[in-house]
Amino acid sequence: MKTACRLTLALIIGLSAMLSNLSAEPQKTLEVSSKIDRVTVYPDRALVTRQVKTGELTKGVYEVLVKDLPMPLQNESVRVTTSDPDNLKIIGLDIKTYQLERPPEDKIRALQDQLQQFQDTLRVIDDNARLLQMEREYLNAAKDAFLRSATQPSASGAEGVIEPRLAVKDYEEMLKYYTSKLRANSESNMKEELNRRDINKKMALVSNELSKLGIYQNTIPQKKSVKVGLEVLKDGAYELSLSYINFGVNWQASYDIRVFTEAKEMELIAYGVVTQNSGEDWLNALISFSTARPALQGWLPELPPCYVNLPQNAEVLGKYNDLRRVQSTLSQKDINYQILLSNEGYTGQNSIPQPNAPQTTTFAGAAPAPRTDLDKMMLNQYLPSDVASSFSSVVFHTPKRVDIQSDGAPHRTSLWTNKLPVRFEYISTPKISPYVYLRALGINKMDTPILRGEINVFMGSDFIGSSQTASILPDEEFELTLTVDENLRVKRKLEEKEEKGPGFFGSSKHITYSFIIELENYKKENSIVTLVDQIPVSQNENITVELGDCSEQPMEKGKDGKLKWKFDLKPKETRKLTFSFVVAVPKNTDPAFYNETFAQEQGGQQEYNYKMKRK
Repeated sequence: MKTACRLTLALIIGLSAMLSNLSAEPQKTLEVSSKIDRVTVYPDRALVTRQVKTGELTKGVYEVLVKDLPMPLQNESVRVTTSDPDNLKIIGLDIKTYQLERPPEDKIRALQDQLQQFQDTLRVIDDNARLLQMEREYLNAAKDAFLRSATQPSASGAEGVIEPRLAVKDYEEMLKYYTSKLRANSESNMKEELNRRDINKKMALVSNELSKLGIYQNTIPQKKSVKVGLEVLKDGAYELSLSYINFGVNWQASYDIRVFTEAKEMELIAYGVVTQNSGEDWLNALISFSTARPALQGWLPELPPCYVNLPQNAEVLGKYNDLRRVQSTLSQKDINYQILLSNEGYTGQNSIPQPNAPQTTTFAGAAPAPRTDLDKMMLNQYLPSDVASSFSSVVFHTPKRVDIQSDGAPHRTSLWTNKLPVRFEYISTPKISPYVYLRALGINKMDTPILRGEINVFMGSDFIGSSQTASILPDEEFELTLTVDENLRVKRKLEEKEEKGPGFFGSSKHITYSFIIELENYKKENSIVTLVDQIPVSQNENITVELGDCSEQPMEKGKDGKLKWKFDLKPKETRKLTFSFVVAVPKNTDPAFYNETFAQEQGGQQEYNYKMKRK
């Protein structure tokens, strides 16, 4: 029993000694620097990875402090990894915000110093303006005192005789003095006012530069710091990777296309254009561009049940009839259409249509033509805005390290270069544009898609224009419109409008619209030109539209009324195309032409029809 007590007492004493030794060993805090090593840029944010070198460490527990991190940094996204997890353990992570007397960035400090100098200059201008105002008041008071003294009688005159105190010469000298001083005062005032305007302009420019950097006047500069708890199991120097999500960043694709018509190919040079004011410069960093959108939810929402009832009962039970309360003109049919297309439990309030909202989306493919603005808005929620939605995210890497400043300006970084075999043709739609456009037709034989973006087009080394491209998938055929060719001319006009009555027994009248299109080739070689026009499509069972006489039959006739011809024009050749269409309408009515992007004008319907056909 005594032996057991002694062993227990010895164990307690030993544990106490060990705990006292551990508590006596101080935890070491090291403030270390970091540098940005690589950045993955997303459409609305960036994943930044910094390198942190600890230097030589001995066994023990440390706190490593990394400062000067940007404020937009997302705290929940911070991750720290070690190059040697067997000998270095990460045991803690703490993120804090702290204030600075002055921003650490040289550019921001220089701009703020410049802004302070301008403000000091404005105070000097204000002081000068007050002095000039006091001088003007003094001159006016001196003038008034001079005039008062000039009307008082002289003491040396005879009794009953008033002699003037001042001679004419005195008046002239006073007038000369007063006007010269007043002129100098006015000139000084104007000079100070011009200085004030100049300083205000310079201050506006500096303030604008600071706002691009996310810095605003009278704001206290703040930064974030990350404190990492480490347990070193083996002496040595270690390297940490500190990564986090930062905001104030976006990017888009851009391309240079060099056209080689004789070789029938085009060289495509891809760029990533980054705009960022995230609060940190990416210097000598590896940049990657990703099409992924981390902001989109990765979980599938639950589909609530859909019910059907009589309208009066659905009015009581269904929450979708909020649509009718929002816009009283919505019919039950429109509400049904909205419910069958979407579910408010998923799309939220944004699914409630606003009938007066502008519509710019063009729908193509097998989708039926939208009947109303409401239909357009409903379809717009679910049809993909671009074929980029058809492939999973891709990542492009810069071939070398680059510098991208946090200045709110676009920075263009080269990604890759490739050549694609194409064939070149020309296309014109003279109804909507009086030009002939060069286009390249081919197949994307690359492993990566061509993303939606701006295009700069070069013919050899000469810049010839700008264009745009939609996204093009690998192995997908494309028709890329490049630029206008001024050596090909096109003209379109309404040649004739003829109306025939229904006759004695008829119920419909027939209106014929005839057009003439003229193509001219001023190039030195043959040019293949595709010509696109259209005839109206009837939306009423009482109206029929038929293609009339054509000098050349179109090679394509679409259900949407689109017509296509193809011409091989020789040098200096002029080709004329005539075509017509016939509209049959009830005898007491006139046709009303319209399209999805052109609202009918108020006024005479016949004048409107004529404008539409002349367009």
